[in-house]
Amino acid sequence: DFAALGFAPQSLMTPVGGFTLVCNAVFAHYFLSEHLTRKDKIGTMNIILGIIVLATFGAKENGSFTVDELLKMYATPAFIMYAIFLSISVAVLYYTYLMAKLRMKKYGKMHPKYAPFKKLHPLCCSALSGCLGAQSVLCAKSVAEMFKESVAGNMQFDRPEAWVIVFAMVFFIFSQIHWLARGLETFDAVYIVPVFQCFFISVAVIGGAVYFREFDDMEPLNRLMFMVGLFITLSGVYLLSQRDMSKLKPRQRFRARAFVLIFIIRTRAAVQASKEEREALKHSSGSQADLGSAPDDALPGVVLPTSLPPTSPDASG
Repeated sequence: DFAALGFAPQSLMTPVGGFTLVCNAVFAHYFLSEHLTRKDKIGTMNIILGIIVLATFGAKENGSFTVDELLKMYATPAFIMYAIFLSISVAVLYYTYLMAKLRMKKYGKMHPKYAPFKKLHPLCCSALSGCLGAQSVLCAKSVAEMFKESVAGNMQFDRPEAWVIVFAMVFFIFSQIHWLARGLETFDAVYIVPVFQCFFISVAVIGGAVYFREFDDMEPLNRLMFMVGLFITLSGVYLLSQRDMSKLKPRQRFRARAFVLIFIIRTRAAVQASKEEREALKHSSGSQADLGSAPDDALPGVVLPTSLPPTSPDASG
């Protein structure tokens, strides 16, 4: 991907990587035993179709940029507005994620107080990964352009600004991996990966259009079809977002019922044992109380004299 970004526009190369959704659906179904519903299949196919439309009608021409030209494009009003909007969106997504995580940890997934965040929680993980990961493509495209200029004899990496872009690329790559892993450790891969891919492609294409001005030379028909492809992709995301991730699979339902049955049997046995122990202690305490209150003539094995023997005269003298 990094090498391809040096020879083709960002808005063209990014959607091509979306074909990993096909592998995700196949692997999740056959290797992770995740069930694919009809909506899942239609949503995945919509995303793939949207990617094809985006790649077909996107920009095809690629320019060449130096460090000075790249820095000037970072200061354009369009990119500044893009950066502000993206920063606000990431902040809102992160705050929503923290609220959802707090409620899930405090109340659990099935609690009514977590219900408003049931769909937003996995969406935030995928959206954060996609939005931040898209910036890694923007930085990678810039690095590829600097590398291309350096190979041609115009060294670009002798300036600190070039290395700032390199470090920014590394930061956004690890941010993408971090949030993607957060989503996959809690939710289904069939949902997380396609939604991530949608945000990743959409934001990366918009970023390339704003920063590299890749849409300036596009025909009106191409721009229209690009918007159609984006709409098709988002419709696939909507269908995938309807996936019920709290529903147990058949094997999980069988295990849950077995565990509940075992728990009931063990609980009844423990209650019965506790009841028998209390009755035994009560009987033992009652026996000891009866023994302590019995009269002396009722003591078994003990014979008391009824009168004292007479005293002899010799004994008295």
